[in-house]
Amino acid sequence: MISQLYGLAGQTLLEAIRRSSHELRAPCAGRGTCGKCRVLVHAASDSAFLESPSSIELEQLTSGEASRGVRLACLARFQATGEVAVELGDDGIAIPIEQLSVSVDLAVQYAAIESGHPLSIAIDIGTTTLAVCLVDIRANAVLSVRTEANAQKSWGSDVVSRIQSVRDDAGALAAMQRTIVHQLDRLIHEQLKLHGRRADELSQVAVAGNTTMLHLLVGADPSGMACLPFRPVFLESRCLQICEYGFKLPSACQLVLLPAVSSFIGADISAGVLATGLHRSEGMELLLDIGTNGEMVLGNAQAMFATATAAGPAFEGAQITHGCPGIAGALDHAGSGAEGFWYTTIKDAPLRGICGSGLLDLIAWLRRRGLMNETGYLDLPDGEKVFRPDPDLPIGLDQRDIRQLQLAKGAIAAGITVLCKHAGIAMGDITRVHLAGGFGYFMRPDSALDIGLLPPDLHGKVRAVGNTALKGALLTIACAEGISQCTAIAAAIETVDLATDQAFQDVFADCMLFPADEELALLSN
Repeated sequence: MISQLYGLAGQTLLEAIRRSSHELRAPCAGRGTCGKCRVLVHAASDSAFLESPSSIELEQLTSGEASRGVRLACLARFQATGEVAVELGDDGIAIPIEQLSVSVDLAVQYAAIESGHPLSIAIDIGTTTLAVCLVDIRANAVLSVRTEANAQKSWGSDVVSRIQSVRDDAGALAAMQRTIVHQLDRLIHEQLKLHGRRADELSQVAVAGNTTMLHLLVGADPSGMACLPFRPVFLESRCLQICEYGFKLPSACQLVLLPAVSSFIGADISAGVLATGLHRSEGMELLLDIGTNGEMVLGNAQAMFATATAAGPAFEGAQITHGCPGIAGALDHAGSGAEGFWYTTIKDAPLRGICGSGLLDLIAWLRRRGLMNETGYLDLPDGEKVFRPDPDLPIGLDQRDIRQLQLAKGAIAAGITVLCKHAGIAMGDITRVHLAGGFGYFMRPDSALDIGLLPPDLHGKVRAVGNTALKGALLTIACAEGISQCTAIAAAIETVDLATDQAFQDVFADCMLFPADEELALLSN
């Protein structure tokens, strides 16, 4: 789709996009390092208002792209104030469709009837995606769920990038707050209209999300979480007047923020524990949400330990040469069959990149085929340096991509190992693994085991549980004691700081290795 984009002299295309109604994925937050913010600029407007591509920009573009007018939005700068015609492309992310139900307790139902506000909203604000759920409390029913990519993606693909954007740009915090509020407000009103309901029927909007996302929602400065002593503005649950934060909703509607545990263990994890019932379990269970920050909780009714690993954005497709999020055309699964190697893409669209679940499958396949050894060294036929899933397309994996994945999976596996140490248990004592989030939903557990992302002792214990943050937020709406239960969970979780934990440093290097041949043989049995 062609869009007209207005910019001021000296602005980059990305800065102009951020201040418009348009969206563009910029994983590195506009620092010119990832090469993902490609746009097609029509030649007539390019020559009039944009500076010529610099050598740094041209290094990240093919000669064919440069000749067609493809630019990197973060490096293409307006030389004069004016308007350019750009094609931003379709960056819609494939998100699991949650099948949600609700069981509202009588106290909540009675209050909804008495107040005349029978509707509530549950929201999960993820760094990559968000979900909005409309609930009729009086009717004990989930009316609809809407999901979209988080529109804050122009400020980076991870929380660290977005915090840094706040530190670098005085206007970034307000801009990100406006962006997320506008997006959520639109999704709420679209659902109300779909079901023929009114905004004045809403009693509350309950929101889960990581600590940074909740700060950005209400315009609280997250900069304190970027450096020691990693101090957020707030962690506790908050009940606010939603109309004071830019939502076009009645003043009687309350904005309820679920409680977080720490700067890097957010309300999405508190809600996830509530949703899975891990806090009531007799056996030791693991809740694992894998993304740019691998957040995990290990425990049961007696004790819970949590940590967050700086896995990096490899699982989201960033920092991978041909990586991409879960968009149409992303390679999402691969393997071998009777006819040899195969792969699939999201929506069966033409191959345009490799998303996280596809990355795991490809590397697991390479390891099992002996085309990569346990150190991660690629040993391809004929001295090839790049493995291409489709020989006719310039999309593949090289040695640098393997190393990025090793860092990410090593951090996750080492984090699990350290939590077991703090809990005083062996890995085999874990009875169940709840794999949460969109990545967990699409990921094949066998591939995660084959590459050592999950330790072999967890074989047969893994189940995908979907968006537990959204389900937990829904529970806080449906239960009169929901918020107090979530608060008790957050208070009971003991956090483990991997940055200062010697055990993590000791096991991280080992966890970067891929399983040896004999371990792979055992996993096959």
